[in-house]
Amino acid sequence: MFEVEKAVKRYVHDSRFSGRYFRGRGYETNPARVSLKDFQDTFPLMQIAPEAEFGEEKERQAEFIFACHSLEKMPNPFEGLKGYIDRLAPGGHFVGILWDEDMYEQGQFPSSYSPDHKWSFTIAKTKSWSSRSVGILKMLLLLDWQVEVIKIEKIDHTYQPPRERGDQSLSAHSECSVEIVLRKRS
Repeated sequence: MFEVEKAVKRYVHDSRFSGRYFRGRGYETNPARVSLKDFQDTFPLMQIAPEAEFGEEKERQAEFIFACHSLEKMPNPFEGLKGYIDRLAPGGHFVGILWDEDMYEQGQFPSSYSPDHKWSFTIAKTKSWSSRSVGILKMLLLLDWQVEVIKIEKIDHTYQPPRERGDQSLSAHSECSVEIVLRKRS
């Protein structure tokens, strides 16, 4: 629920988001009720445009893309991420937030909290309890010639290990995610 607001609370403490990552003309893809566009004053160098303006075959490429909890809903998250990268201009940034399977799904898939999730994500594991688990590091290694990995972070500083299973993302404070920041190589 409040995922964009929670992320922005973190971003204001890291000048790379306002000065480097969310700079220029780009777009966001997120199912949230609140848009990154609502924080234009916080990120004055960004211009949010409609996604349809950008594409491989289009003249204009995005200088940034913000994808908040969208890859888990795609039929193929690798192809989805590759599609985002293809829409980026050289030097452009991709900022993605994905649910961490252990903190969010908590050992149950399909998701009992988000039935539209087709995949669960982990930074890296040799074996997962989820039959639909995607290792983020493995996925990024397939793109290493195309992107520079700037950041991979498990966002768990407000997460409380549950005494019983429950969706902590409903709180305005708790995050159960992994965040990645990529820069498209020139």
